[in-house]
Amino acid sequence: MQRVQTVKETRLRDNSDEKKVIALLRQANVFNVNNQVTIPERLQNMVTKDVATTRIEESLLKANSLGQEELIP
Repeated sequence: MQRVQTVKETRLRDNSDEKKVIALLRQANVFNVNNQVTIPERLQNMVTKDVATTRIEESLLKANSLGQEELIP
């Protein structure tokens, strides 16, 4: 039997997850715009600094509408 989480448990888990994401963003130095040599105009991996190809960027940006097209023929 699966146990249902309480609101308090859910909040605690969400807060913990949020702290992990913020720590990762700080580690990748994404909050310090002044420390970046250039701010890319294209989608960029925050850790590796690899820039996405136009095809990948367009695919990611259109993922929602492309998924809807698959669901609704």
